Amino acid sequence: MLTICGDQDFDTLHIDVNNGTGWDLDVFTLVGQQQANQADAWQTAIVGLGAYTGATVQIRFRGTRGASFGGDISIDDVVVDDFNGCLTPTNLTASNVTATSVDISWSAGGSETVWEYAVLPSGSGAPTGAGTSTMNTMESVSGLASSSSFEVYVRADCGMGNFSSWVGPITFATDCAPIVAPYGTATGAPGNDFTAYPGVCWSEGDNTAVAVGPNGLDGAWATDDFANDAASSNGQAAKINIWTTASINDWLVTPEFDLGTAGNFEAIFDIAHTDFNDTISGVFTADQQVQLVITDDGGMTWTTLQTWDSTTTVSNTGQNVVVDLSAYTGIVQLAFWGSNGVGAGASDTEFFVDNFTIDATASASSIEELGFTFYPNPVKDVLNINGLHNIDSAAVMNMLGQQVLNVEPGVTNAQIDMSTLSAGIYLVQVTTDSRTSTIRVVKE
Repeated sequence: MLTICGDQDFDTLHIDVNNGTGWDLDVFTLVGQQQANQADAWQTAIVGLGAYTGATVQIRFRGTRGASFGGDISIDDVVVDDFNGCLTPTNLTASNVTATSVDISWSAGGSETVWEYAVLPSGSGAPTGAGTSTMNTMESVSGLASSSSFEVYVRADCGMGNFSSWVGPITFATDCAPIVAPYGTATGAPGNDFTAYPGVCWSEGDNTAVAVGPNGLDGAWATDDFANDAASSNGQAAKINIWTTASINDWLVTPEFDLGTAGNFEAIFDIAHTDFNDTISGVFTADQQVQLVITDDGGMTWTTLQTWDSTTTVSNTGQNVVVDLSAYTGIVQLAFWGSNGVGAGASDTEFFVDNFTIDATASASSIEELGFTFYPNPVKDVLNINGLHNIDSAAVMNMLGQQVLNVEPGVTNAQIDMSTLSAGIYLVQVTTDSRTSTIRVVKE
């Protein structure tokens, strides 16, 4: 048995045989990395010695590397035994993985022309019965569960009931399929409470601008007690520490969501902002900020839905945010992008996100329960906001995420004069009774 893991630039394992007249090189070779991690399952390799029948032989193992030095080879349980004449396949690989399919391939171990393969849930172990028969050395396997781990085995069928040993496993994980909204419920369990970070099909991005998009690398986002309060009913949350250090332009990326065709969903989540490793209020300085962004073109472009920066105040104990997604249908993906800015502001603070949910847009009556109603929509001149409590603030953002208007009325019946704004779609962030909701307004 053997394992080869480490750097992907590992080259080749060579097996040579000496029958007393000198070394025969490369009686068997295995090329490239076979396991991604040291904890992955061992593989069984079988080397035919039929050419040395009756001889006394020595066997040696040689490892060669490419440009890197990070690879390791482990060899164990070496056995010399009788052979049934059916060589095992080699170079078993899995590629072109999607949410529901994978391509698997291998090389013939000898002159065999028929094989059996099996794709099983991880941890199943080698098959105890027959696999799927094929005369090809590459197969496309479909109908797999998304967001799941699998292992692959293959064996040679040499006819007359004579099979090689199973080769494998190699492992792979299927991609995430778009989640059909809703994702959690506004009044029940959230889609992601970050108890397990970052969550199924969530990912990160490291040090890329919004215009570039996330790169899938681990960044500055992590997990901690919500608002740095171990007693918080929220429990664990996602957080980013933004401070004067090396560049921070890091992403926390949701799965893809299928919003359907009705345009009736909203994103709902909790946020908090504190000083580093403290529970007191945090304050962004300079151009430090966190943005909520969205893409509806597969990540080609990202649009800012909401920004928290030096001009905004976020509760240090937590507040709920509702963002209208009615402008979007079909497949979308959202992300939180945190940055310490070009000027690297002096503040050392932590921004928290928790209980992320996508649910159907609230009805007029439930909007009143959230704290306010608004009219008219579309609006020509004045937008009226009537709250059950004082309207603390209302900020108007264009679809680039730029704030174009801001009022702090401090009364229950507020008005926003939008007469000077160009026609188009605007997002209005309304804060009342320690709750911020974002509504979509069409300006005629």
